[in-house]
Amino acid sequence: MNGLALILGVIFGVLLYNWKSKAVSKRAGWIWACSVFAGIMIFFNAIIGISNHMDEKRMQEAFSMLDQQMIKEGNPNKESGENLRLTIKMATVTRTIDHHVYVGNFNKAKAFKGKVHVMLYKDNKIIAEDTSLEFTLMPGEKKKVNIFSGPRNYDSFKWEWIGELK
Repeated sequence: MNGLALILGVIFGVLLYNWKSKAVSKRAGWIWACSVFAGIMIFFNAIIGISNHMDEKRMQEAFSMLDQQMIKEGNPNKESGENLRLTIKMATVTRTIDHHVYVGNFNKAKAFKGKVHVMLYKDNKIIAEDTSLEFTLMPGEKKKVNIFSGPRNYDSFKWEWIGELK
């Protein structure tokens, strides 16, 4: 349940109850208050549910892309940086574009501890770049490590691992 929806539902429910119970009857006030409370709860929780579903779908697509990258470019027979993979998924938030950075460690024994520096390119020029906070990526783990705002259109992206495999 959403705390904001609960608070707004209670506030508007009480206000409507006070207004309708004086204007019409206490029963009408109670019906209006419950209806408004339920409507606000449904509205806000539906928005949060849709948002959570979109985030989950974005994450599953990113993890699938990481798996495909590993199959094409990784080296499962060697514990190395070749088995650290990264992908970016975009999400539109009003007028800005959020770039969600997902990483995966496909090594079997070595963890990565450090940061990742991401650069977005257009016409072979860097148009945006960002460095994540420090994180630890255990063997076999995939996760989202960063979100940054940037341009909608770019040709490619590159990344640099800043840290070490242990």
